[in-house]
Amino acid sequence: MQNMNIKKPEIRFPEFSGEWVEKRLGEISICEDNKRIPLNEEERKQRKGIYPYWGSTKIMDYVNDYIFDGEYVLLSEDGGYFYDYKDKPIAFYMKGKFWANNHIHILKIMNNNTKFIYYSLVHKNILAYIIGGTRSKLNQKDLKQIKIHIPPTLAEQQKIADFLSSVDEKIEIVDKKIEELKKYKKGLLQKLLNVNDKGEPELRFKGFSGKWLEKRLGEIGETYSGLTNKNKEHFNQGNEYYIPFMNIMSNSIVDTSNLEKVVIYSNENQNQVKKGDILFTTSSETPEEVGMCAVYLDTKKVYLNSFCFGFRKKVNNIDSLFLTYLLRYKRKIFYKIAQGATRYNLSKKHFNNIKIHLPPTLAEQKKIAEFLSSIDEKIELNEKRLQALKKYKKGLLQKMFV
Repeated sequence: MQNMNIKKPEIRFPEFSGEWVEKRLGEISICEDNKRIPLNEEERKQRKGIYPYWGSTKIMDYVNDYIFDGEYVLLSEDGGYFYDYKDKPIAFYMKGKFWANNHIHILKIMNNNTKFIYYSLVHKNILAYIIGGTRSKLNQKDLKQIKIHIPPTLAEQQKIADFLSSVDEKIEIVDKKIEELKKYKKGLLQKLLNVNDKGEPELRFKGFSGKWLEKRLGEIGETYSGLTNKNKEHFNQGNEYYIPFMNIMSNSIVDTSNLEKVVIYSNENQNQVKKGDILFTTSSETPEEVGMCAVYLDTKKVYLNSFCFGFRKKVNNIDSLFLTYLLRYKRKIFYKIAQGATRYNLSKKHFNNIKIHLPPTLAEQKKIAEFLSSIDEKIELNEKRLQALKKYKKGLLQKMFV
């Protein structure tokens, strides 16, 4: 039987052997918090420049002055941040010149590979060292008691750090690609969907012309309600499916792999969603979440959740996907009319009176929708790649560290 007390990782580069050594963070690092000079908001704005300004949520801004210069591990000291954002990193690596605010610890690593220690802390469960209640903190005393296991040689530390750094570089490349695509799409939306005083957009595909038409939503479609008379005992069971709220919030096209079960009795008169229907979030705790929409392009039998309503076209010269892109882009018109105090609701009456501008032909609408959809497909493909890389990295952290 394998001795469970032996401190070796599950995955190891073949040229290395020997047990890993347990060390407290206080033994291998110097905490340089006392060198930090906090900046208030006004000072930070005045000093905007070229050096990173770090806070508990990574780089916050850039300043002209710096106080730290070298290789450091940074740790958030704000426990409230840990609890609010558990999927976010709590350790950061920095090499070069930077400034830091008073919500992070600044560690100078001694006699060990700094980046290896950084990855060790990314892998480590720091939550166990946090004290306090609503606004918890990781204080210096507890910080120094954090235990990590270290390979016996700097060479092994370096190899692990280099390997994980190469994975991080791939993650960064894909992440940057996603941001570039989103920025590109945002610029196109502004040029393709905003009309000028002449009723025409700034950017138009070749072969299309003419003034865009002004229509009220109530002229081109009718609304219907989501599920009614349901309580928690009817959900997460049964043989029917409904589209959840977040599916509509997160997608331009309903993700049919993300449906949830619901009990529908044979004597019920519930509205079914049909292909081409546009679904809107109609009730939320914030007005910004009201009026998000997604189009349903499948044919399978499905229902709509209670906090949304459907919009079904009553004319044939409107492309549902184009209208979805237009209304997601123009969504501020919805939360401006959302009513309520603690919970905001979108009135169907106000919804029907909203005016929009549409290309005069179905062909132009489809052209715009297909073009925007092709960009969304690229974004989605890269987001799947990003998630796969992050999952791969998470697995490495679990198996390459003790």
